[in-house]
Amino acid sequence: MLYGVSKAIAEHISEGDPYSKIRKVYHINIVYFKLGQGKDYVYHGVTEFRGIHRHDVLQLTEEQKAFFAGKNRKKAEDVKDLYPEYYILCVEDFDNVARGSLDEWIYYLKNNSIPDEFTAPGLAEARKRLQYDKLSEQEKRDYTHHLKQRLYERNSINTALRKGEIRGEAKGRAKERLEVQKNVVINSHLAGLPIETISTITGLTPEQIAEILKLPPE
Repeated sequence: MLYGVSKAIAEHISEGDPYSKIRKVYHINIVYFKLGQGKDYVYHGVTEFRGIHRHDVLQLTEEQKAFFAGKNRKKAEDVKDLYPEYYILCVEDFDNVARGSLDEWIYYLKNNSIPDEFTAPGLAEARKRLQYDKLSEQEKRDYTHHLKQRLYERNSINTALRKGEIRGEAKGRAKERLEVQKNVVINSHLAGLPIETISTITGLTPEQIAEILKLPPE
């Protein structure tokens, strides 16, 4: 944990930079084993300086609060706000009762599932990823092929539109629009798109598209 935080700090400050540029670090540790003795499943650690004689906690002055608040931090009310904070999530000790957003994430980390009623930020994206991970290898290949095909079709359409717009620049607006539509139809057809898809893209009827392509109407 100490190494990870030190590395993160060192990587975000260059030699010669003022120390005020050091960023606040939140270090979250997800552990699936017993980490010392404790009954909780979430532990939070901060840095504070306590007097060995008067037992008071060292605080920031008002000037220091104002200075550090604008240095890569949302707030700087206490000395601990300047130093890294540690969170330890003891996943195996979680009792599977979600009491809040953090618990919903811990439930997911422990059980590799997300109940429908969970709404913690980020879980919607995690749920999509989880659904993909549960697919068979063949289903994953089919899904990836589907995404590639959709990307290919979008690129074909964009290319057709660009070509049509370039060829029609020197013509009047009415003629240009007609030329663009023709080029979109032709290039989309050459890209292998079905008549129904071309009709949706251009707003032309299948008969108009067939006329441009000199095809018999469907």
